[in-house]
Amino acid sequence: MWFPRRHPVLTLTLSALALILVASAIVLGVTFGAVWRAAHTDDARRIDHADLIAVLGAAEYGGRPSPTLQGRLEQAALLYRQGFATRVLVLGGSRPGDISTEAAAGRAWLIAEGIPESAVFADPVGNDTVQSIRAAAAS
Repeated sequence: MWFPRRHPVLTLTLSALALILVASAIVLGVTFGAVWRAAHTDDARRIDHADLIAVLGAAEYGGRPSPTLQGRLEQAALLYRQGFATRVLVLGGSRPGDISTEAAAGRAWLIAEGIPESAVFADPVGNDTVQSIRAAAAS
């Protein structure tokens, strides 16, 4: 049987395309593995106790935590109930026109959820993460 020969440029192009596809698949596979491993490695689970649970502020609306802040507070309450720490510090100040601070709204929410008043502290300083953390570190 006779098979027609392919043109050398076409053969080289197909080989280069196959190499690019294989290399892309390898890069995607390695990237997927790294992301999966990072997403499933929780360093916090290796720590069995902390001195304090710090909750970064988020918006509050009329003294009620925003959904983002409430999610953070729910996680803090869960960690407190599991005995991860004996104290919870809620951070976050207020913006002009606010009737409460993020810290005060978060503290009130945690107390309403059954966390003892003596275990929940508010640090109503800062309008961004850096300001709040600096204030917490200074106190």
